[in-house]
Parts: sequence; C-alpha cells; structure tokens
Amino acid sequence: MIQNIMKTYYKLFVCILLFNCSDIESQEVLITKFVEDIILQENLDYENWKKYIDFPKKQSYEGKKVINELITNQIKLINSKIKKNNNDYEIIPYKDLEKYNLSSKIIYKDLKSVYFLLSNKAIITPIIIKKGEIIAFFNGITKHKRNSYPWILNESNIIN
Repeated sequence: MIQNIMKTYYKLFVCILLFNCSDIESQEVLITKFVEDIILQENLDYENWKKYIDFPKKQSYEGKKVINELITNQIKLINSKIKKNNNDYEIIPYKDLEKYNLSSKIIYKDLKSVYFLLSNKAIITPIIIKKGEIIAFFNGITKHKRNSYPWILNESNIIN
C-alpha cells in the first residue's frame, strides 16, 4: 500500500517536473527544427513551413501573397547570414541575452516567449512563439524611436 502511494507521488513529481521544463524546451525544439528544416534547407514551399508558422487565417489572397513573399525573403536572408558562419548558430531565450553580452530593445508583452537566433555571437533575428507556433521572426521591420516592435504574422496587419 505505501509502495503504491510512493509510486504515485513519484509519478506526480516527474509529471510536474516535465511540465515545468517542457515549455521552454519544446519552444527551443520548435525553433531548432524550423531553422534546420526550413531556413538551412532554404525550404521556401508554404506547405513545408506552414507547420511551424502561425500564418494569418483571415487574409485576402493579395495579403497572403504579400506575407508569403515576406516570409520567403526572410528565410533567404537568415539562411545567407547563417551560411556565412558555416551554419553555426545558437538559439537563446530573451532572459539569457546578458550572458552573451547582448541586448535588445524589442517590445513584447510576454518576453518568456521571445528567443533570439544568433550566429557568430550576433543576433540575427528574434523569434516569438505562441501556442506552439512561430508568430514572428522578423528583425527590425517595425522600429519606432529606438525600440523594436515585432511584426506579428498572425495578426491582420498587411492587407485585408
């Protein structure tokens, strides 16, 4: 009887531990897979990258075309920057920027969801995750008075 109770508590403890750690790890895994499968392979087909990116659902045909072109160009740009450094890159959460002697003026309400793609110890782009999908991975598209506001892909901010 006591042994069963101990097993139950042990399982509960492991589940709690996994739940608390899994969010950050799963976000980093998502970003790593996106970088490996899409960016480094320069995989520009919408069907391939749509499983990683929260593409706007309610956009006009013209809006989707513009967003698709922006995403394609961003993938190419990031690919070229990483390739200049022999495909060497790192993904770090916002909270670790100071450990790398880096800073960012990104403005976003949930900084625990903000990560940075680094190459050669420099920030290439911020990446924001929400509900298991990438909602932003553009650097410097929307700057205002020295602050950088992320361009969120799943909001109706292009053409409706």
